[in-house]
Amino acid sequence: MAFMPGQSKTICLGFSDELYYQEGVDDTAKFRQYLDSAYEQYPELFPMAFGGGYTLHSFIHSKKQAIRTRRVKLVEDEEVYQIRPSFLMSY
Repeated sequence: MAFMPGQSKTICLGFSDELYYQEGVDDTAKFRQYLDSAYEQYPELFPMAFGGGYTLHSFIHSKKQAIRTRRVKLVEDEEVYQIRPSFLMSY
């Protein structure tokens, strides 16, 4: 699956549970390790430019769903993507 212009800027990844996700979001090294591992296993879930590198960009706090999500900024094209855990429904 290739990302096309106008598509969602959200990458949905599976996490074992909400607690594991929240611990990872708070621990930069752990979150980066998880992203790198997920990219190696499932590159089709990521935009093509992800392989060129990324930086952990910012957080988004959802009051409705009471959870923080992480955003990453790609080095290659400077696009920003939200990392959404699979247990969290999109709007």
